[in-house]
Amino acid sequence: MARTSHVSPNMLILFLCSSFSLVHLTGASTTVYFAGMFPSWPNKARVPGFVLEAGTRLALDHINNDSSILPGYTLDMVTGDSKCDPKVSFNSLVTLLAQPPSILAVYGAACSDATQTLAGMTAFANVAQISHTSTSLSLSDAAQYPSLYRAIPTDFPAIQASIALLKMLNWSRVAIIGEKSASGLLETAYEVAVRDMARNGIDIQWNKVINADQIEQSIAEIKDNDVRIIITAVSSAFGKNLMAQAYVAGLYGPDKVWIWLETYPATWWHDTNATQHEIMKTVVRYSFGFGDNVNVHDNTTNTISGRTPLEIWIEYLQRLNMPFIPSLASYSYDGAWFLAKALDHVVRNHGVKLENIQTGNETFYELLISSLSSVTFTGLTGLFKIYSKDYRERLDGPAHIFQYDQDGNAVEVITYDVLNNVTTIKVGHGHLWRDDQAIPTDRGAMSTTVYFAGMFPSLPNKARVPGFVLEAGTRLALDYINNDSSILPGYTLDMVTGDSKCDPKVSFNSLVTLLAQPPSILAVYGAACSDATQTLAGMTAFANVAQVSHTSTSLSLSDAAHYPSLYRAIPTDFPAIQASIALLKMLKWSRVAIIGEKSASGLVCIITIYGKLYHLLVKNPKPESFLGRHPKPS
Repeated sequence: MARTSHVSPNMLILFLCSSFSLVHLTGASTTVYFAGMFPSWPNKARVPGFVLEAGTRLALDHINNDSSILPGYTLDMVTGDSKCDPKVSFNSLVTLLAQPPSILAVYGAACSDATQTLAGMTAFANVAQISHTSTSLSLSDAAQYPSLYRAIPTDFPAIQASIALLKMLNWSRVAIIGEKSASGLLETAYEVAVRDMARNGIDIQWNKVINADQIEQSIAEIKDNDVRIIITAVSSAFGKNLMAQAYVAGLYGPDKVWIWLETYPATWWHDTNATQHEIMKTVVRYSFGFGDNVNVHDNTTNTISGRTPLEIWIEYLQRLNMPFIPSLASYSYDGAWFLAKALDHVVRNHGVKLENIQTGNETFYELLISSLSSVTFTGLTGLFKIYSKDYRERLDGPAHIFQYDQDGNAVEVITYDVLNNVTTIKVGHGHLWRDDQAIPTDRGAMSTTVYFAGMFPSLPNKARVPGFVLEAGTRLALDYINNDSSILPGYTLDMVTGDSKCDPKVSFNSLVTLLAQPPSILAVYGAACSDATQTLAGMTAFANVAQVSHTSTSLSLSDAAHYPSLYRAIPTDFPAIQASIALLKMLKWSRVAIIGEKSASGLVCIITIYGKLYHLLVKNPKPESFLGRHPKPS
């Protein structure tokens, strides 16, 4: 006999309700999409596009497995290639917006110029946009880019941190270099640096936005102004060009400091050419740069996903099967959570059904833009919070300041908390200079320039060495002298020049001009030819100005009683005379003729030479018969 089941109405209702609940929790969810823009390889981005995409998809897996966010929905992504190129980005996004599925938002791009292009498009199309890794300050203006938010802090913290660094090391005299580009994206960082440093009492001796053709002239101007702290808001490629010219001009070394405001990869200065690589390493030593504000090794803080940053990072590396990826990539993970949290806010607070939203829905666009400003959470990159609706910056967390060591390795030395104005020393005293190395000074007002007069012969002339070569050697020495804090501290030794032409009359007129006008002359340096030097020596003795000749060798100028103002940096002809006597003895020659040249100046020292040989041969004759063949000189 068959059994009959008896179910009460109340039990049936309970069963049906339970069944409905189970369907809601485990049934198929609705998939909604956003457009991810990542650069294919190769490109100029600091992080490969496939790494950024992998970070985004890792976040999506964690989001879609979290029942507390966007319940009933699966958030997915269609992708386009930005190539870190505005034109490629434009075409890719046009394609994505024009075809199914509907796009709730745009996520990208990596490079600021591509992001700028997309921001113009998304504002026009009423589609919210989040950039994962674009840092340019030019993109911060909500009035100009109303659709754009960013998951990464901009260059603003680096500028504020650099001001704190200048104050800590007592530097107040700087030059600031900006890079002129078609997009103008780096110029805003330059303008903010100039503005905020001036407000903080920094003496900006030189500042300019330049292009590649102006690098040589700009480096020369900075050097001529004796500016030793150089701050840049330039791309890494432009930075390498600056370093190459700095090497040529000598604007580097232990007493010069470069501060790179942009965040570069650790190996940005490397070069495949071995010689150029060494040049770059020489210049980059002891310069300062900025790193990404991420601690991926934090194993104690719980993030929004319920995992620690270290757990997320290990999973990230495992997905890519890579032992290392730049920490900058972590912003791609948090940016996806940023979008998901804002979408969840729109759904919960405004009853919006995302599956009904078509690309470019203006009402939904306004709701999502407003929601993005209110999102706060703890992510892989730390506390995620937008500064304001009008100035869409992430100012959370400290700026990380690095200094390059002797081998060009970036070592974190300081962190600076922008919001709380707190500097934390990470290494030593906040820099890599050892106790036996002096921290460079900016010279500032302590450096007084003093002058001497350099006399060099223009071409053509009778000198053995062209005047411009002698002048170059002198100026090279001045660079080393002025870079040596142990000599003439507080002074910069410089030179005004006159043309000696290896001619006494020209030399006379040139020196008269130099002595008669500013600046004051501490000494005269020259001339090259002995007859010109002789003329100058008469003038300097009369004018009470010391004189040093660099290349005049005549013995006639050795008499301090006759030429009291003159010294020489070069040996005279005397060693040659002594050497010729030694040669005669060695070869057993004792019978010679001596010829001298008669000149108006008398600088060819026939008397001196003849007298030396007479003393040798007459006072100590060998053989005896030699005496009778030569008259005693008169």
